[in-house]
Amino acid sequence: EEFKIPKGTEEIAPMTFSGCENLASVEFPLSVRTIGEAAFEFCPALKKVTVSKWCEIADDAFDKSVKIHRL
Repeated sequence: EEFKIPKGTEEIAPMTFSGCENLASVEFPLSVRTIGEAAFEFCPALKKVTVSKWCEIADDAFDKSVKIHRL
């Protein structure tokens, strides 16, 4: 499954997508500035994400296998 975060969104709250086992792709707009704790924990299909270089990411926001690319 793919999910596109709406433009203008500034924060992904803690545990928002936690446990979404089929989530394979997330598109983040440049407006996202914060990704909270465990926001994407237990999302085994999610392998990589691309976020703004200004985005603050909680240490455990993603599973350790997710590669994070910065723009």
